[in-house]
Amino acid sequence: MSKKCPGCGMDLEDDAKFCIRCGQSLVNSNTPQGKAGSYTSSTGATGFIGSSEGGSFSLKNGRFMNILSGEGFVKEDAIITDRRLYYSARSGLININSREEVIDIADITGTKITDYKPYSLFILAGIFALAGIIMAGISPIMILFGFLLAIILVAVFFIAKKSHLRIEYAGGNINFSVKKYGLQNVRAFQRQIYIAKEQIEKK
Repeated sequence: MSKKCPGCGMDLEDDAKFCIRCGQSLVNSNTPQGKAGSYTSSTGATGFIGSSEGGSFSLKNGRFMNILSGEGFVKEDAIITDRRLYYSARSGLININSREEVIDIADITGTKITDYKPYSLFILAGIFALAGIIMAGISPIMILFGFLLAIILVAVFFIAKKSHLRIEYAGGNINFSVKKYGLQNVRAFQRQIYIAKEQIEKK
């Protein structure tokens, strides 16, 4: 089963929530045009979506997925409409930190996807592995020790590498982990911001 994007006509999976080509939202709005409504995010934050706002879709993630992705004890979600970005986050187990933002799309100054990949850890892993081989003549256990350190450093690399969608606006920024949501979802969310900005500029 498949369906067509109403924006560009691309064939998509039947359960697709957005178009991977143009970013068009394929989800029925929780607050259709002309009807005001409230929302409750996965973090427990509540808010109000105005009657002038159109369709919306969101990025959401719970603590379990955040832990698996190395992001820690964090719950967050973001809802984007054709007028505003609603963001909430809650982190910590004992000491709780909460953040809630309501940002006008027009106030978003830019977005970018940033990468952090510490390849120096790979170089260090190679040095330890080579040192273990060289010192194997002195003690056979050294080769095991060298390769163990190399494996640990490679594992640290995959944990430490990060990629984020950074949304910048007057007064601050919000970062969404690509590891948590997937590059396709994050890029679609990024495109939706610019689609909303273009619609506002045309009015």
